Amino acid sequence: MLILALAFPALADDPARPVEQASATITPSDSPGFDPIGSVMGALGLRHDIRSLQSGDRNLSQDISANQQEIHQNWWDNIGFFTTILGNRETVRNDQQSELADRQENFGLREEIRNARLDVKNNPENKTADLQQIGGDKGTIRGNWQEINTTHSNIHAERNLSKENWSSIHANNQADVTLREENNATRSEIHVNHIQIQDDRQQIRDGRKNGSVAG
Repeated sequence: MLILALAFPALADDPARPVEQASATITPSDSPGFDPIGSVMGALGLRHDIRSLQSGDRNLSQDISANQQEIHQNWWDNIGFFTTILGNRETVRNDQQSELADRQENFGLREEIRNARLDVKNNPENKTADLQQIGGDKGTIRGNWQEINTTHSNIHAERNLSKENWSSIHANNQADVTLREENNATRSEIHVNHIQIQDDRQQIRDGRKNGSVAG
């Protein structure tokens, strides 16, 4: 046993004995290869994206067209409102002239009444005729006042209608501003979508060139 114990260290330290060293085993890693399924799915995804964007653009274009039609209709409505305003102004002028004529007639009739009353005092024999004239003049004056009141009410209503028409014109103009802003935003969205469609198509073309996207 002692001889073996002394022998083993000697063997271990013997420089003539070859020493076996562990060598590292290198396993080559798999390099990524062409994935046909993935490339087909990618191409299909891009085409689906293009179709979705094109469909969205068509809807956006329809929205722009609808807004344009509404703007056009507002323009025609404003022409109608303004034509009504001009007509109301002409009616008001005519009513004012009619009212002025009634007032002037009443002024003249009052002068006739005063003269008739003086004639009654100065010429009693004309009393019956003067009183009949006074009664007739008073009736005409009352009729004129009724016309004046009606005309004045008409003028007030016509001016109110003109105010409403002006308000409608202003509302249409404000609506047009909003519609044009919406159209500008929609056109910007369509432009962004168009750029995205171009990018998607370029990716498909690049994929075909590189053989990584199925045609």
